Amino acid sequence: MIEDFNAALDRDGMTGLIQPDGSFSGSQNGTLFSTEALICLADSNHYATFQEAERLKEVFSRCEPEFGLSSRSPTSREIDSMDNTVALLAFSAVYDQGQFAKRMYQRGKLVTDGVDLHDQGEKTLKMLKWARLLNFGFMPNHVWNVANPGKFNIRAWWGRSPAMLGLSRMTAGKWCNPLLWFAVLVGQFIGVFKNPLDSDSRTLPHVVWHYLKTRGLFWQLAYKFWYYVAFTRWKYSLKQVYTNYFGAAHPITKHTKN
Repeated sequence: MIEDFNAALDRDGMTGLIQPDGSFSGSQNGTLFSTEALICLADSNHYATFQEAERLKEVFSRCEPEFGLSSRSPTSREIDSMDNTVALLAFSAVYDQGQFAKRMYQRGKLVTDGVDLHDQGEKTLKMLKWARLLNFGFMPNHVWNVANPGKFNIRAWWGRSPAMLGLSRMTAGKWCNPLLWFAVLVGQFIGVFKNPLDSDSRTLPHVVWHYLKTRGLFWQLAYKFWYYVAFTRWKYSLKQVYTNYFGAAHPITKHTKN
C-alpha cells in the first residue's frame, strides 16, 4: 500500500496526478491530495501512517515561505487555494499539534495595508468595499496573500468564508464563538445535496471530518449523519467519487475503503 503512494509522489514529495502515459506529475492541489493519501493510510491503520505524517511535516514546511502563509508548492508564490489551506489546517491539528494552524491564525490577525490588484483586480476592488464595510471602515484582516504579503486580494481573503474562519480558530486551539462554530457545521453539510458527481462537495469535507471527529462525540455523530446523507442516501460511495476525480488506478482511489 505505502509503495503505491510512494510511486505517486511528484518532485516536491507531494501526491500527484496520473498522466496519460501512466506517470505521476504535480498539481496545484498537492497539499490536499497528500493529506487525502495520508487519511487512506490512517483509515486502514497502516503502520506507515506516523512515518508518512512526519515526512509530510517537512514537505509542507517548505510550502510556508513566510510565517503563517502557505503556497501551492515549495517553488510557487501563487496565492494558495482554499482547498489546500483547509487540508493544511486539518493536517496540522491532527498530526502537528496545531503548530501551522496557530501560525496561520496569528498571521490572519494582521490588518492589510494596501491592495494587490495583480490577480482579479476588478473583483478585488469590489470585494474590498464590502470587506471594509464589515470591518467598520477599516482595512480587513484574515488575508493570507503569499504572492504579495500584507496586501488585500479577493483570492487570499478567507474572511469571505465564516466556516474557514471558524476552522482556523478550532485547529489553532482558540475559542470559536457560536456563530463561527455553527458556520463550520453548516459548511460541512452545505454540499451534500449537490449533484453526487460533484467531487469537491464531498472530498474536502471528508478531509475536515478527519479532524473534527477528534473533537468529541457530537462531531463523531455529525460525521455519521453527513456520511449517510452524502453517500448512503445518494447510493454513491467515496471510492466512486475519487474514481471520477482521479481515475480508478490512482492510489487514493484504490485504497479508499468505501
